[in-house]
Amino acid sequence: MNKQCLFIIFLLIPFFMFAQSEPKDWNKKKSFTSNSNSRISKNQRKKPFQKPKRKTKYMFPEWSFDAGFGSTNSFTDIGGKEYSGKNSFVDVQLSTTRLDYTFFFEYRSGTREGYVFAFNIGNISGSDALSPNTSRTERNLSFTNRIYELGFKHKFYFPINIYRNGWYYQEPLQYYLYYGVAYFFHNPKLNDPSGRYTPTKSFSKFQGAIPLGMGIHYTFEKHFRVGFDIGWRFTTTDYLDGFTTDFSKCQDSYAFSSITFGYALSKNKYKKRVNDTKPRFKLKVF
Repeated sequence: MNKQCLFIIFLLIPFFMFAQSEPKDWNKKKSFTSNSNSRISKNQRKKPFQKPKRKTKYMFPEWSFDAGFGSTNSFTDIGGKEYSGKNSFVDVQLSTTRLDYTFFFEYRSGTREGYVFAFNIGNISGSDALSPNTSRTERNLSFTNRIYELGFKHKFYFPINIYRNGWYYQEPLQYYLYYGVAYFFHNPKLNDPSGRYTPTKSFSKFQGAIPLGMGIHYTFEKHFRVGFDIGWRFTTTDYLDGFTTDFSKCQDSYAFSSITFGYALSKNKYKKRVNDTKPRFKLKVF
C-alpha cells in the first residue's frame, strides 16, 4: 500500500511542476510577442496614407493702394442707339465714351474677402443726334455731366491655389465680384438748341448708387499689381442728363471700366509672398 501511494505521488510530482511552470513560460512568451509587435508597429509597419493637413502660405491680412484710368458710359433718357432706348450695355453710344479716374484703398482679410474704399471721377455725355431713326433725333437734346463718387465695396474672390509639399500657395492671378454702396455729386448741363425743353422739376445734385461689378488683377515682383475692373452703378436719380420724361421706366445709370495699377503690402508671416513662382504640381480651386 505504501509503495502504491509513493508511486502515485511520484507520478503526480511532474504534473504539479508543469502546472506551476506553464503560466510563467506563457507570460514570458506573451510578453515577448507583445514587445515584438510594438516594435514592428513603430518601426516596420507602414502607416496608412493620410491626407496632409491644409497649411497655407498666404500673406494676410493685406493692404493695397491702387489708381487707374478708363472709360465712362451712361444710360439716360437722352441718347442711346437705334430704336427704343434700353438701360443696358447694348444701348451704349461708343462715341460718347469719356475718361474716368479711380483711386482706392483695399483691405483684404483673407483668401475670399476684401473691402474697398474708392474715389472715382468720371465724365458722361449723350446726344439725341446719335440716335438714328427715333423720335429722339428730332428732339435733338444733348448733355454733359461730371460725377464725383465716393464708395465702399465688398469683394468676393475666387482664389486659384497650388498644392505643393503639403502647402497651398495662392496664385498671383485673382478674380473677384463685388457689390457696394456709393454717394456721388453731379451737375448736368443740358443743351437744348430749340429751347423747348427745360427741367420742370428740381433735383438734388447729391445722390446714391449701388455698384455691382467684377474684375481681375495680377501681382508680380512681390508687391506690384495690375488689374482690370468693370462696374455698373444703379442710381437713385433720373436726372444724370438733367432731363426726364413721363415715359421714363427706370432711373439713370452709369458704368466705369478701368485699368488699375497698385502696390500691395502684407503681414509676411512665412517670409514668402503669395505669388510664389516655384514649380507647380497640383491645381486646386476652393
